[in-house]
Amino acid sequence: MKLSKHAPFWQRVAYHSKEQPNGCVLFTGHRNHDGYGRIRLNSKLVFVHREAYKKHHGEIPANMCVCHTCDTPNCINPNHLFLGTHADNMKDRAKKGRYELKGTNNPRSKLIESDIFSIRELLNAGFPYKQVAATYKVSLGLLEKIKSRRAWSHL
Repeated sequence: MKLSKHAPFWQRVAYHSKEQPNGCVLFTGHRNHDGYGRIRLNSKLVFVHREAYKKHHGEIPANMCVCHTCDTPNCINPNHLFLGTHADNMKDRAKKGRYELKGTNNPRSKLIESDIFSIRELLNAGFPYKQVAATYKVSLGLLEKIKSRRAWSHL
């Protein structure tokens, strides 16, 4: 079922979200090249994490960023969001050593760690690549890289 673009914000966001064991709520809808979720709201394209912050905490002062304690760009859990300047955000990133974007830290990742283990089990058990690719909505090439550990090699 597709939701109307006029559905209430949280209803639309819930439809495109996936809760994680670590408390992150990942927005799985449209994301920009940096991994931040975007939706059209009142005829404007907006960042979902910023709207989630506003709905939960209030307005965002000018020149302030909505930062993530979890360092996950598509996380929209209001409890993982805080205000800071751009400089604060860059200092936080450097302090945490967040330069390597492996696994779910990569904002373009469509998969989570548990998916990788399941995919490897299915492929090793002989399930057809096309069926696994359709289930996880990924390419056959990515499946081959996951199986051979050229992708998600840290797992």
